[in-house]
Amino acid sequence: MYEEVHRLSWALLRFERARNRYVEVQREQFDPEEAWIPLTEALCWAVSVNEGLEEGVGEGYREASKEDEDSQHMLGLIFARNRGGHQRALTIAVADGLSFPISFPLPFARIVWRPADEIRQGRSNVGRNEYSARLQGNRVDQSLESVRRWFMRAHERWPSELTNVTWPSG
Repeated sequence: MYEEVHRLSWALLRFERARNRYVEVQREQFDPEEAWIPLTEALCWAVSVNEGLEEGVGEGYREASKEDEDSQHMLGLIFARNRGGHQRALTIAVADGLSFPISFPLPFARIVWRPADEIRQGRSNVGRNEYSARLQGNRVDQSLESVRRWFMRAHERWPSELTNVTWPSG
């Protein structure tokens, strides 16, 4: 169990660091190709953390995720990760204009999830409906932040199942 807990802690840290790199890249430049590398890494680690929590906590985690608004982004992220990894589909695009909430420095463009209809189909469409409902057209950084908040709440909710796992500071 210790080794598995250690791996989950490591995956949480990797997710947080990849998410932070993505946020920095999308603030500095609005090139989807440059943002794609840290985003893909963040998506892979998010899926790994989600699977680790499902395995470690079990049914309680799955049930709680159905009720949590932030966790609802996870299946959409799984779809995006699968399309990017298996079909090499670019699931993001640049959209012009300001969006809310506003963050500083003020960007005049933002990176958003592409419409699902523009993304190549795969063998499995797990998460496509959630992607269409929650992600497409919305800012990528907000989806990553939603999943981050869900992981933090899950970490706080099941401390006995996740002994020795500490939320990374960045």
